[in-house]
Formats: sequence, structure tokens, C-alpha cells
Amino acid sequence: MTVSIKEGDVLRDNDPRVKGRTLRVLTVGDATVVCESETSARTSRRTIIALTRIHDDGKERRTGFTVVRARR
Repeated sequence: MTVSIKEGDVLRDNDPRVKGRTLRVLTVGDATVVCESETSARTSRRTIIALTRIHDDGKERRTGFTVVRARR
């Protein structure tokens, strides 16, 4: 299944150990996206995420990332 991700979308980390972590998509490549933390202003570290780890089907998961807000 392919996920439609655009720059500016917001992803939520499904890992229960980092509850509340959200990331804003900066760039989208062929197989990865580059994100920056939206919730932690102290760290502007960028994160690279494989598109296969991003879900937008609405199912609850404990791993990967879920699209919570898509850019309009």
C-alpha cells in the first residue's frame, strides 16, 4: 500500500514510549521522508523515516508513524 505524503504533513509517532511526539515533514523522497520535531523546540534534529513505516489507514498500531494532519 502506498501512502500519499506531502511536505508540511504532520506525523505522530505510534511508539508508546514517546507519547505525544509529532513530526513535520520537510521533504519527500522516493522511499523516505525527512522530518523535524514539531513538539520539542529545543531539538531541531532531523529524522529520516522510510515510507513503509508511515500509515494512513486509521488502524491503531504500536510501531511506525500515523498521518494526523495533512497540509491543505
